Amino acid sequence: PKFAWAAGLAVFESILGPSNALRAPVAFAFVLLLLLVYRIAWALSGRLGGLAAVVLLATLPHVWALAHLAVAEIFAALTFLLTAWCYRRGLDSRAWMLLAGGAFGLALNTKIQAVLIPVMLIPWAYLIARSRRHGAIWLPMVLIGPLVAVAGWPWLWPNPLGRGIEFLKYYADHGQTAVYYLGQKWNLGPLPPCPWHYSWVITAVTWPPATLVAFLGGVGVALWRNRDAPLFCLIVIWALFPIAFNSLPSQLKYDGTRLFAWAFPAAAITAAVALEAATRWLMGDETSRTRKGLGGLVYGGVLMASVLATASSHPHNLSYFNALVGGTPGAAERGFEVTYWGESLTPAVIEELNALLPPDAILMTRALHDRALLHQQAWGLLRQDIRLGGPEEAQFILLQNRRGFWGVADWADLDEYENRQPEKMTVWDHEGVPLLYLFDRR
Repeated sequence: PKFAWAAGLAVFESILGPSNALRAPVAFAFVLLLLLVYRIAWALSGRLGGLAAVVLLATLPHVWALAHLAVAEIFAALTFLLTAWCYRRGLDSRAWMLLAGGAFGLALNTKIQAVLIPVMLIPWAYLIARSRRHGAIWLPMVLIGPLVAVAGWPWLWPNPLGRGIEFLKYYADHGQTAVYYLGQKWNLGPLPPCPWHYSWVITAVTWPPATLVAFLGGVGVALWRNRDAPLFCLIVIWALFPIAFNSLPSQLKYDGTRLFAWAFPAAAITAAVALEAATRWLMGDETSRTRKGLGGLVYGGVLMASVLATASSHPHNLSYFNALVGGTPGAAERGFEVTYWGESLTPAVIEELNALLPPDAILMTRALHDRALLHQQAWGLLRQDIRLGGPEEAQFILLQNRRGFWGVADWADLDEYENRQPEKMTVWDHEGVPLLYLFDRR
C-alpha cells in the first residue's frame, strides 16, 4: 500500500492534488477488485450473478467509503481474494500455482491478517475440494510467497529474520483501541474488552437489509450443496471466517467493520449467487410475463436498495446504519459509535471553519488527530493563520463524535454547550446525528 500511495503522489499530485493523488491508487485497486469479483461470480452463476456481485460490493456503504480513502483495506481485500482465486485455479494448473505463490506474497506484504489465508485454504482443500494436487501447490506458496513479501518490503532487507520478528512482536503487542458499543466504552485501561459479538452485530447493522438477507440465503445454499460446489464453499468460508476470527476474545475490536472488511467481496459474491438463484427460480422455465416480471423486480429491487443505501448516506458512508437499528439516529440512541477516522471532516466543513474562525484563532482537536488539520493547512485548504494549541490556550475545540475516545472533559463540554451555551456551539451532522462539534471557548 505504501508503494501504491507513493506512486499516486508521484504521478497524480500535480493533476489531482496531494489528497486525491493518495486516494487514486486505492480507486484503481477497487476497480481491479470489482473485476475479480465479477470473474468469480460469473464462474459461479453467470452474468447476472457477476453483475449483482459487483453492484452489491460497490454499494456496501462502508466498502464504498474505504474505496475513497488512502487506507490499506481495499488492497488487502484485492490481494487476499486474488490468492484464493489463484489457489483454486492452481489445483488444475501449474502456471496458476506460481501465480498463487505470488499473490500470497502480495497479500503478506499488504496486511498481517494474510497469515490466516492458509488456515482457510488447507481445510477447504482437504475436506471439500479433495484435490490430489492440494499438497503440491503449497511448495510455490511457501517458497514464492515469502520471497515476494520480503522483496516488496525494503525495511526488511538489512535483516529479514530479525526485523520480521520485530514486526510480529510489534503486532502482538499492539494496544487495544477504545470503542463505544451498546452505550458503553470498552477496551481501554481497566475497561473490559469489547464483547465477542461486536463483529457480528456491526456487520448486521451496517449492511443494507436486502443484501444481508441475500447473503444469509447464500450461506444456506452453500450448506445445502456442500461438496457439490467447492468454489462456492470456499467463497462462503472466505466471507465468514474473518468475522468469526475477529470475534475471538484475543482479537482487537474497534473501527466498525474495518478490521474484517476483506471478507466483504466474498460476502457480496455469496449474496449475488443466492440472488441469481432466487431470480432464476422465480422466473422459472415458463414464458409467463408475471413470473419474469416478479423475478426481475426482486433482482432489481435488491440491487437498487443497496445503491440507495450508499447514495443516501453520502458523504458519510462510514456513518451508515440500516433499518434494523433505526438508521444512524437509532444507532446513536442504542450506543453505537457513529463515526471514526475523521471522515466527517469534509471539504464543506473545512470551508466553514475558514469562515467561522476569527483571525489567528487557536484550535484544539479532540477524538480527532490534529494531523487531519495540519495536512489541510499544508495543502492550502485550511487557513494558515489558524494555530493548533493545547487545552489551556485553545479558544475553540473541534470534537469528533467518536465517543470511544472521549474523556470526562469531552462529556462535560458537551453538557456545558448543549444545555448552557448552545449559541456558542456549531454542529455538523448526518441525519440529525452530530458527527463534529465546534465549541467556542472565548
